[in-house]
Amino acid sequence: MTTRGKFVITVLILAVVGVGVWRWWEKIAPAGKSQQVSVNPQEFKKSQDAGKPSPEKATAEVVSKLLAGDKTASLVDGSAIPPVTGVSDYDKPMKDGKLVLQFPINIWPGWAPIIVANNGLEPNEGSVFYKKYGFYVKLAIVDDPVKARDLFASGHSHARST
Repeated sequence: MTTRGKFVITVLILAVVGVGVWRWWEKIAPAGKSQQVSVNPQEFKKSQDAGKPSPEKATAEVVSKLLAGDKTASLVDGSAIPPVTGVSDYDKPMKDGKLVLQFPINIWPGWAPIIVANNGLEPNEGSVFYKKYGFYVKLAIVDDPVKARDLFASGHSHARST
């Protein structure tokens, strides 16, 4: 590149930067405001007190906002959730003398890293859990939260994902 070319490119770049600074100057360096603010404490207190409603009015206002509507609230009957079936000690399945951790998962895609780390759903020697920590993991797809809860409560799984 010639000296003339370098000069032209330099002038163009400086011109673009200059136009940008000129265009955005108010946002880059806003005009300074006076640091001296005169406040009358009595007037300030009066204006603050005038804006406050009485405690009774404030309570009524909050209650009206919280209890908007004309229907009363009622609790859902406890029978909507089925009772837990079975309670016992945990199963302790073993493979090659090592514990197999049983872990039910749902179909959420976020479990993919655990499936990859375990090298699939079944317990195996290629699992990160076996290589680093010395135990096997058996992943089972259980997409029903009630069934997952019951498996955990009855001791047929060692963890609960849902």
